[in-house]
Amino acid sequence: MPKTSAILCLILLQTSLLTLMGCSDTKDSAQDRAEQAVSVIAEPLISLPLTQIYQAIGTSRAQQTADLYARSAGEVNQVTFSAGDYVQKGEVLVRLDARREALALKQAQIDLDQATQLLTRYRKYEDTGAISVTDLEEAEVAKQTAEVSVDTARVALSDRSIRAPFSGYIGFSEVDPGDRITESTLIATLDNRSQLFVDFELPEQQLGNVKTGDKIELTPSNQSLPIDARVRTAGTRVDSETRTYQVRAVLDNNADRFKPGMSFSIELQNQGVYLAAAAEESVVWGSDGAYVWTVAPASQATASGDTARDPSSEPTSNVSNASNANFVAKRVDVEIVGRQGNRVLLAEPIKPGVLVIRRGVQKVREDQPVELTEPVEPEKLSVDRRAPEALSS
Repeated sequence: MPKTSAILCLILLQTSLLTLMGCSDTKDSAQDRAEQAVSVIAEPLISLPLTQIYQAIGTSRAQQTADLYARSAGEVNQVTFSAGDYVQKGEVLVRLDARREALALKQAQIDLDQATQLLTRYRKYEDTGAISVTDLEEAEVAKQTAEVSVDTARVALSDRSIRAPFSGYIGFSEVDPGDRITESTLIATLDNRSQLFVDFELPEQQLGNVKTGDKIELTPSNQSLPIDARVRTAGTRVDSETRTYQVRAVLDNNADRFKPGMSFSIELQNQGVYLAAAAEESVVWGSDGAYVWTVAPASQATASGDTARDPSSEPTSNVSNASNANFVAKRVDVEIVGRQGNRVLLAEPIKPGVLVIRRGVQKVREDQPVELTEPVEPEKLSVDRRAPEALSS
């Protein structure tokens, strides 16, 4: 019995040793597979400004515009224009019946001639003493009164003709010969639209970014291509309720392509703070949001607990031969705050210069060893905020 027990113990001991050796081999094989690096392409995050875009809609008005009314009531004798005509300054547009005014002017002229003759006779005998000083003064006053009457009659006669106050295009009219109009009857609207004013409102954040004389681009409602305009006046105060201020732009319209009342849109860009920018393919989306895979030296992955280096901070420039170095992938959650072309802008704390995986993001996991197929030069890890475009790969 003791001999049999010894044999059984020996067999159990050998079996245990074989089992332990098999477990060790399995563990080593698994570790070898886990440590096998995958090839990826990485690049440092560049620095780009966060561009804010403001859009506004403005309404155009003619450089000069006037609603034409008669200065006195009367019957229309003649309308000399058609809607859409270009008329010259001073051109007669409407003539009213002016017979009474013409007669009044004729009578005033007769009275003036008589007063002038009387004053001439009085002055002829002034030195003889036959005419008193009082009679001479009354004759002079009579002549002056007659002159005023003539001028008044001429004005009244002139008012029977409605003339263009400036050169421009005249609009539609509901006045026809034979109509009787009053001072409140609108005859037509006249526009000088060789230049158009476009008024729009901008948020107070743009105050100071748009100045008098600045060149801007306006997009008319009837076309997709913008046209050049210049800022004529920038508002001097901000509306306390809307928190906006008014800007007036002027655009050349000698070709008469645009009409008063048209809408024009304006788009302004304001460059703000510089942020880290990543290629779109570098960003991975998970169930809890977006993240990127950063590349860190393997020594950082071996640090215990939370003592590992923060992968969102700017890397050092000692990665001169990244393809032969030992690196691992580290996941960093990011927040996308904007886009510029094929790049996305990432909010802090991730910073420009951090090395992130651009190609091969689907092949890696946390602390996965990676091999960079394209070396990253040290100068690409620098961040120049004055010329961020120079950092793009």
